[in-house]
This record gives sequence, C-alpha cells and structure tokens, in this order.
Amino acid sequence: MLLVKLFPLIFIRKDTWKIGNFFFDFEVAQKKYDDSLDTKYEGFFTTLAYDFKIENSSILKITPAIRYEMYNKLPDVSKESPRRLTAGVTFHLKENNN
Repeated sequence: MLLVKLFPLIFIRKDTWKIGNFFFDFEVAQKKYDDSLDTKYEGFFTTLAYDFKIENSSILKITPAIRYEMYNKLPDVSKESPRRLTAGVTFHLKENNN
C-alpha cells in the first residue's frame, strides 16, 4: 500500500523575456510525493514567438509561435519521456474595427 502526502512539494521556475518583437517563455516544474516509491515528476515547456506588426489594418499584429513540452516520471536520460511540439498563429485585432 502506498502512503501519499496530501500536499506534495512543488518547485516552479519561470522566466520570460521580450527582446524587440521576439518573445521567449520558459517554465520548469518538479513535483515529489512522499510515498514508498519516492515518486517524482519533472517537466518543462518553452515557447518562442515573434510579433509581425501590421500597419493600416483591423489586425494589429500576427504572432506565430512554437512550443516544446517534456514531462517525465522518475527522470532517466536512458528512458523515453512524453514530448510534444505544437505551433500556432494568433491574430491580434483592434478593439474597434470601424
């Protein structure tokens, strides 16, 4: 039988940078349960985006972005971890399109 604490320890580090039209976001999280298996989860994600400003339009800017995520239970470089790469585009509209 596993005995798990109700509130596991959580460590989070987050950094965000904006340089010119580039945006970079990074976050790392670690969660550890006090159980008989000493279960530990780690994960991180990083996002990179770029703002293309649009002149004389109802669209203020278009922002393509790419995000990489990795989640791991009991981290070990020799084992495969769930990973995900996603991409998207955001259209920033003006508040009043008159």
